[in-house]
Amino acid sequence: MKKKTLIAVIVMSLMITACGGNTASQGEESKPADSVNTESETEEELPEATAENPLAEEEETDNTPVVDKTVEEAGIEAFVNLPEYHGKEFKKYMMTVTDEDVDNRVASDLEIFTVEMPPDTVIADGMVADIGYVGTVDGVAFEGGSAESYELLIGSHTFVDDFEEQLIGYKAGDEVEVVVNFPEGYSADLGGKEAHFAVKINGVSESLTEPSDEWVAANTEYKTVAEYYEGVRAQLQEEYNKDSDSELHSAVWEETLSSAEFLQYPQNLIDKYAAMVREQLEYMASAYYNTTLDTFMQENGITESYFSDAAKDYVKRELVADYILTKEGVPFDTPMLEEKVKELLAINEISSREEANGLGISDTQIDYAALNNVAVELVISAANVTEVSAEEAEAEDADLTQDNN
Repeated sequence: MKKKTLIAVIVMSLMITACGGNTASQGEESKPADSVNTESETEEELPEATAENPLAEEEETDNTPVVDKTVEEAGIEAFVNLPEYHGKEFKKYMMTVTDEDVDNRVASDLEIFTVEMPPDTVIADGMVADIGYVGTVDGVAFEGGSAESYELLIGSHTFVDDFEEQLIGYKAGDEVEVVVNFPEGYSADLGGKEAHFAVKINGVSESLTEPSDEWVAANTEYKTVAEYYEGVRAQLQEEYNKDSDSELHSAVWEETLSSAEFLQYPQNLIDKYAAMVREQLEYMASAYYNTTLDTFMQENGITESYFSDAAKDYVKRELVADYILTKEGVPFDTPMLEEKVKELLAINEISSREEANGLGISDTQIDYAALNNVAVELVISAANVTEVSAEEAEAEDADLTQDNN
């Protein structure tokens, strides 16, 4: 996960889980020609606001009254009412790793490893071509359109459509002119234009398809192929279990929130989270758009009321979390909250609050995420959770579909 995604993720996610890694991992190379690449990197979805979607859809008007009294003054039950959750039934859906899952992960591990082919090997679909290239439009080289050495998997469609196909049949040492048309809307400078690439084939290789004991010992923590497969299975099962935990937390929290009755909102919390939302938007305007908050608001038609309206969603969650901690007799200075902060930061490879602050993540955001996590874990610990296998879940879905028909 790229750390910039945490700006919003650590705020909105109620359960932040670790990103799964491959057993045989190496640092990913950045693509040298972003202007040629047509596939964006997969990242965790940015909730609430992203560079592509700066504002979430407007929700229906919330007419719940806002009052000057604080939770400390009036008591949490003056603001929110929550049905009894002790003993509530929830299902935790468990996945079991299959042989196919293991084979797919191993194949993914091996993709980044190649075997060099003889110099006279001609490029075919599925091979890896080490290429150098310079791209021009109307005879002028464009930014990001050149590289001295880039390993391109033929058939991956990493670059603009038809780029890779034009390399098939050539071999190491050949020089090829590749002509492509950038799609409309690709970018302001390149969209709809014809580009010419002077390509030099540096070498040809094939992805490793089968692991050997030698490869395993050199590239993983294991010594033999058998150990490696067992390790991949164990890692996958751990990832599946984390996914099950995350899905359970999300389901429990959303159901808990949807069952809550909000009587009024305290103004001090509206102000607190309105300020946080403003800070988020200001950071995003600068980091993503290189502009000021005022300019960003004007260009996107954002009024001051946006901040207080958006704050209510955070306030709802804090009120519900406050209610749960109060009901469970957990003080708000409990070490549980700071331990949860450390856990969330560690999961996302952030060493401290100070480092998080430097990434645009405020202490308010961090504490909010920790509070919500602790609250949902308290609900789960008070509930009756039944583990359901993937097969049982499929059978339930089939029965439900049949009943609906």
